[in-house]
Amino acid sequence: MPRSPEPFPARASQSLRPERLEDLRLVGRVGADLGVDSYLVGGAVRDVLLGRATSDLDIAVVGPAGSLARAIASESGGRVVAQSPFGTWRIEDAGGRTLDLAETRTESYEAPAALPKVTSGTLEQDLGRRDYTINAMAVPLGELFGELIDPYGGEADLESRVLRTLHRESFVDDPTRILRGLELAARLEFEMTTDVAGQARRALEAGTLDRLSSARWSKAWARSFGRLEGPRLERACRLGADLGLFEHSLGGLGLDAAARARVERLSRRAKSESAAFLLVRALAWTDENVVSEAVRRWGLPEREAERWRTLPFRLHQLLERLSARALAASDLERALGEFDQDERDLLASSPDPRLTSALARYEREVVPVRLSISGADLIAAGSHEGPEIGLALRATLSARLDGLISSSEELEYACREVARLTP
Repeated sequence: MPRSPEPFPARASQSLRPERLEDLRLVGRVGADLGVDSYLVGGAVRDVLLGRATSDLDIAVVGPAGSLARAIASESGGRVVAQSPFGTWRIEDAGGRTLDLAETRTESYEAPAALPKVTSGTLEQDLGRRDYTINAMAVPLGELFGELIDPYGGEADLESRVLRTLHRESFVDDPTRILRGLELAARLEFEMTTDVAGQARRALEAGTLDRLSSARWSKAWARSFGRLEGPRLERACRLGADLGLFEHSLGGLGLDAAARARVERLSRRAKSESAAFLLVRALAWTDENVVSEAVRRWGLPEREAERWRTLPFRLHQLLERLSARALAASDLERALGEFDQDERDLLASSPDPRLTSALARYEREVVPVRLSISGADLIAAGSHEGPEIGLALRATLSARLDGLISSSEELEYACREVARLTP
C-alpha cells in the first residue's frame, strides 16, 4: 500500500459514507461539550487507511461512555439500544444507523485461553489488548480529528501487507485470534509474518484449543469463516492447514486433495454462518472419528449432532440407491428429501458424479414442482381429518413428479387416495 499524502479526514471521506463521517463529527462535538475524549478505533481506521469502504464504527471513550452515549442519542434523535457491564454501549439513530461505544480498558489473563479480566485503562492500554497491529490504531474525534495514533506500527504493517501480533503470547491468551488472522489474511490478501505463524503453530501444538469453551470456539469460527467465500475461503483453509489448525481442531485431520476439492466446490456458496459450519462438515465428511471430534469441539445441540453423526450412513444409503438403478423423479424426491437444504449444499461439494447428477436432476425436476392443493382443500371436498390426508398429499406429489397427473387433476387424485387409505 503506497503511503498516501492525504490527511486522514480526506481519506475517511473516500471510505465512509457522508452520513457516517457526520456521525463521527457528532461524537467528537458532543464529547468535547462533556469534556470526554473519544477515538475512532479498530477496523474502521484500518479500512480507511487501506482505502476500503467501511460502515462499522467503533468508538473508544476515555471516561464515562454511558454519559456520552445518552448525550449522542439525545442530540441525534436516536436511542441507546444496548449496554453491557463491561462499559460498552450501542446507539441507534432514527435511520437505523448504529454506533458502538466502549470505555477504554485493559485486560489480563489469569490462564491460557481464559476469559480476560477487564479493568479501566488508558487509550494506549486499550489499543494494546487488540489482536493485530493493523487493528491497534486510533484517530481522535475532537479538536485533533485526523491525527493518527499508532503506538504499535500498524500503518507500517499495512504498507507491508503483513499481520503482526502485539506480543508473543497473544494466541496463548486467546486462540480465537488465529481464526481472526486467517480471515484477515484471506480477506485483505495479507500474510502472517514468519514469527506470527510460528506463534500460532506453537499455540495449537500446546493444546490451547482444548482450553476454550465450545461456545467461544463455535462463535469465533462462524464469525471468521462465515465472512469468507470463493477464493478467500479456499485461501483461509490453506493457511489454516499450514498452521495445523485442522489437525488440532478436528482430530488430526489434514487438508488432502479430496478435502481441498470439497472446500473448493463449497466455496462457491454465498457467505453465511451456515456456510461456516458446512465447511466443518465438508472437512470431516464421512470420517466418523473426525465427525465425533467436530461435534464435541463445536458443542452442537443433540438434534443437530445426530444429523452430523448419521450423515455417513445416510450418504452411503443414497449412493447405493443411485448406483442400483435410474430413479424416477418421485424416488429422487424421497431419496434427497431425507437431507435438509444445508446437507444438499454439502453433498454438492463432492465431485462424485452420482451426487452431482442427482442434485442437478433434483433442482431441475423436483424443486419446481409444488402441489396446488392442501389438506384444507381435501377437507373442504369432504375428506375427514386424519393421517390419510398427509399420505394422500405425498402420493399426489409423487404422481405429479412422475407425470402421471396434471395440476388440474391433483384434487381428484388426492381424494381417491384418501378414500383408498381410509379403513
